[in-house]
Amino acid sequence: MDPLILILAALLALGIFLIATAGPNSRWRLLRTVIGMFVVALIAGGLGYLFSGIWIARARGVGHFFSVPFGGYAVSDSALSSSLACWVGFIFTVLALLFRRRFKRAG
Repeated sequence: MDPLILILAALLALGIFLIATAGPNSRWRLLRTVIGMFVVALIAGGLGYLFSGIWIARARGVGHFFSVPFGGYAVSDSALSSSLACWVGFIFTVLALLFRRRFKRAG
């Protein structure tokens, strides 16, 4: 198996573990939840960016990667960074909405 896949799977498992084990009365609950959500969002955002670029290129019938939402066919470092940041931010926002009860104070 490819070592990159193992690293991504281990990071994803770490993020899920951090989210799942942040108990309601834990002292570091909020920090563990935010770090776990960021790790999951980083992995899922990167995969979302990759698969959306491939899907758009296939839908348009071209064999060239399409950078979504910035860059289009001209994939530069700045377009890649800003597109990846958008995807990570989007996934993090979705996770924050899903786990919004974790941000409320137990009490």
